[in-house]
Amino acid sequence: MPVRLAMIGLSHSHCHGNAQAAAMVDDVDLVGMWDPQSQLAWRRGSEWADYHPGLAIYPTLEAALDDGIDGVIVDGPPHENIQLAQTALEHDKHVLLEKPAGPELAAFRSLQASARERDRLVQMGYIMRYNPGFELIQRLKASGTLGDVFSVRGRISWERASYDRHMPEIGVLPGGMLYELGCHLLDLIVALVGKPDRAQAHFGRHNDPGRRYTDNVVACLEYANAFATIDSTAMEIGAFQNRCFEVYGTRGTVIIQPLEPPEVVVNLEEPSGEFRAGWQSARIQKLPRHVRDLEEFAACIRGEKSPNYSLEHDLAVHETLLDMCATDTDD
Repeated sequence: MPVRLAMIGLSHSHCHGNAQAAAMVDDVDLVGMWDPQSQLAWRRGSEWADYHPGLAIYPTLEAALDDGIDGVIVDGPPHENIQLAQTALEHDKHVLLEKPAGPELAAFRSLQASARERDRLVQMGYIMRYNPGFELIQRLKASGTLGDVFSVRGRISWERASYDRHMPEIGVLPGGMLYELGCHLLDLIVALVGKPDRAQAHFGRHNDPGRRYTDNVVACLEYANAFATIDSTAMEIGAFQNRCFEVYGTRGTVIIQPLEPPEVVVNLEEPSGEFRAGWQSARIQKLPRHVRDLEEFAACIRGEKSPNYSLEHDLAVHETLLDMCATDTDD
């Protein structure tokens, strides 16, 4: 039987993708939505009518949480989402929480404590963790095919043409592009090689003459035997084609570019499974964003499996992110 979900908060950049994916996953039934701006909820209802006809628009948050649902997708502004998620947990609902997990680490810790106390899920909405290309990297690393990973590099940016639309809201936040977009790659890096021993970032205000917006970022994560770097900017040409994730090991290399839909090349020292030695393209299933995330969420709600990503992992990601972002100053 499909799990019944409601979407609370409708202004996050991922809300459209979550709504579309919910219509594609057989064991998920998106039954309604709520936003503090009622006009936004009605607009979303019109926008999504083709694949969610009859979607309920709740007059209050409490009405949404009392409608016999199993869980919620929290898709509001990141600085408001933690409180929305906390309210949902207090109503014993499972939570898929959009990234990043708010500006205060203590609030996120408290949310996770509530989830443990109530035996409810809090799954983060980092959209790259179920990217089929990254799942291939995880399998190759786990099997030893790549050897010891000593370098990871990722780039994820926005188009320059959308600068004026994004940066007045995002660029004024501590961390800017790292907080908003680079967090996706940080999630992958921590999943692959763990929480770093040390992490630092360099923040640039390079495109705006008033130096108001953190629009160009480079982060470096240090491990005992590896480095990982993240580049993110708001002023790139061809940004989506340029998005990439590269993993270098002592026995093999995997490069995803672009990230969506993923195109993957593999270079191995020795043959392994379906792969021969040398450079080659990998066959990758290409799914829309959010589909695997919702499949995972539904399966965990039904008790069919344990979460692939633990609360401890999510805390390590957010703690590392906020520590780096805190060093972004306008001095």
